[in-house]
Amino acid sequence: GKYKEAIVLCEKTKMQIEKENGKENFDYAIACNNLASLYALQNLYEKAEPLYIEAKTIYEEKLGKEHINYASSC
Repeated sequence: GKYKEAIVLCEKTKMQIEKENGKENFDYAIACNNLASLYALQNLYEKAEPLYIEAKTIYEEKLGKEHINYASSC
């Protein structure tokens, strides 16, 4: 029911974080991951996949491959 509203909020949040902190920010990665999860729940995998990949790349660069956030993004 409320997925569309949640997607809009997550998109706005992601854009705001990008504007304030840039795309290489840990919070931006979390926002990408959250938005990707919402898309995946709606079977919108073509929208989810690039966001998951973007989040995974940031986690790897900022946290390393041994960190739990990176591991759970694989």
